[in-house]
Amino acid sequence: MTPENVEFYRNLVENMSDGVYFVDRHRRIQYWNKGANRLTGYKAEEVVGRYCQDDILCHVDMEGKNLCRDGCPLTACIADGQSHTDTVFLRHKMGRRVPVLVHVEPIRDASGTITGAVEVFSDSTVLHQTQRRTKELERLAFLDELTQLPNRRFLEMSLTRISHHSVSIEI
Repeated sequence: MTPENVEFYRNLVENMSDGVYFVDRHRRIQYWNKGANRLTGYKAEEVVGRYCQDDILCHVDMEGKNLCRDGCPLTACIADGQSHTDTVFLRHKMGRRVPVLVHVEPIRDASGTITGAVEVFSDSTVLHQTQRRTKELERLAFLDELTQLPNRRFLEMSLTRISHHSVSIEI
């Protein structure tokens, strides 16, 4: 690869809107792009050289379990050599929680040995809000607001479904 190609790819990754960072086998951060800075509030000089297990971003899953201590996609990727994708929450430098879609791939040397991993993450706030709103609208559409019991619409839909699936037996 020519120096021009190396510079091209470096600029390409550096200027992606998604966050990208590389870690070594010990999960020590080796690289942090501008997208990661934008999504987390942390600059490269604040995180490069630190370890993921320092819990800088406080990754948690949908149930609030801390992934930096147990269930880390980077750790799993380095251990099994497989891709890992998950929706998690990170803590922005300003303290707010940010839902992100995380995709992790192993990094291998010329002999195929895993030397670390790369994590690409993107903000999934809009998707997360849409899913929450959809659940809320479903709840509002099928439950009586006062009693929280199934409403007439839910009952009619259930009866229609049952009538379409029922089998009539003629004697």
